[in-house]
Amino acid sequence: MKRFLALLLVLCAIPAYASGSILPSSGTLSWGYTRDLDTDFKAIPSASGVWSLGSHLAIRSGASYFQDRSALNRRSYFLPLTTGFRFYAGGTTEHTRGLFLDASPALFLARIPNRQGRQVFRVPPGVEFGAGIRVPAFDGSRVEVGLSYLHSKRLGSSSVVEPLVISPDEVKYPSLSLFTLRVGVGWGD
Repeated sequence: MKRFLALLLVLCAIPAYASGSILPSSGTLSWGYTRDLDTDFKAIPSASGVWSLGSHLAIRSGASYFQDRSALNRRSYFLPLTTGFRFYAGGTTEHTRGLFLDASPALFLARIPNRQGRQVFRVPPGVEFGAGIRVPAFDGSRVEVGLSYLHSKRLGSSSVVEPLVISPDEVKYPSLSLFTLRVGVGWGD
């Protein structure tokens, strides 16, 4: 709680003209669909922000959320956090429209069941790759349509990143790989 209050005080002390560099130049809220987790379509909500670096390059940061049900009818929860690059096909004036490519390393915050059914936390590393197209919409907004690929390392005890909770009777999960079709609404550059 003390850290939160200290962060809030620091952010309130930053003048408005100096905080422009921490605010994204554009943001997108999107809804994705995949069939890679099971036989039904799964909805995957996500949010992302982009900070322009030049006419063809930007830093992109994003977060998604999805659930999966295992063969034992146990539910797992995933929150992939990414920060990487977005490459634009056009110049600065085309950031609101045209083709783009995304490449980002990721950390998958995962809450998965062990053999006793209790939830344990894992943070395996992974990657996200994506491609899509932006189309201008009304009042300066835009529509993004694209395809993303998410991949993480094995979620079991052999993950590169140490688990937050260590459990000797853990169920070993295979690596996670899924393709997602995304449709989103964005604003900004």
